[in-house]
Amino acid sequence: MEPREAGLDYDEGGASRYSRDYGDEGHYDDQRQTRQRQKWKTARTIVGAFSLVLSLALLGLGVKMSVAYDEVHLIHVSVAFIGFTAATSIAWQTFEFIARCLRRDGRGIYPGAHVGVHICLVLACVATTGYVCFWVSQGEPWKFVEVHGQQTAYSPLYHIGIVVVIITAMLMLVHFILSILACQVIRRKEDHEPSIPVVRVRYDGVGPDGTARPLSYRVTEVISLPPYNGRHDLDDAARRISMARGHVRGADEISSSTNGTASPRTPEKSDRSG
Repeated sequence: MEPREAGLDYDEGGASRYSRDYGDEGHYDDQRQTRQRQKWKTARTIVGAFSLVLSLALLGLGVKMSVAYDEVHLIHVSVAFIGFTAATSIAWQTFEFIARCLRRDGRGIYPGAHVGVHICLVLACVATTGYVCFWVSQGEPWKFVEVHGQQTAYSPLYHIGIVVVIITAMLMLVHFILSILACQVIRRKEDHEPSIPVVRVRYDGVGPDGTARPLSYRVTEVISLPPYNGRHDLDDAARRISMARGHVRGADEISSSTNGTASPRTPEKSDRSG
């Protein structure tokens, strides 16, 4: 059976009505999507590398504080906050880079996991910044040192504490940006989910199970096809359905996402006589 006889409507140029109805605007362009995905991946890579550098610097300062100023009161609590935040950030970003290197398509860890982890790291940075600020402001015994027996100046540990606060605040902002980028990736994936065409085939006289029906009795069967990513796949799928069912009188096409909830899209009928 030819496609025209099967009920598909083709114009003089050979394009089906599915191509005319949906066209390039109805389905995202592969090249444009690839470029957009590459831009988001580059942005996440740059920001992730910056967070890794900040985390390494923060971890180095924490080690220096624990080794050189071991006798200072409550310094171990500050080092614990700093070490946990920096080590967790380093570990997560390292896992992300390893996942990208091991996967052939360059995809990293699932974006939903990124959102949760980066939000937790933002909270950890807030806690670290708050405690170190309080610790530095209350460190009167070690905050000042004597210079030449008369003048006083801020001790090196005080300056280290200020640098830790600045780096932790910057790291908090970086992780917040990474969480936003991960949310954008999730939203783009949901917007560009491959559609599943669902064809409702109407039968007159014969039901889907082959039993005889009165001509006035109409039965509707819903047929779900595999996901498609372009208009050519949609044309082929519709052609296969129309050619496979010689007794089809009309078909209404609706589109649904992969979650199975259908939404109508420009119902059209292609009737054929006989």
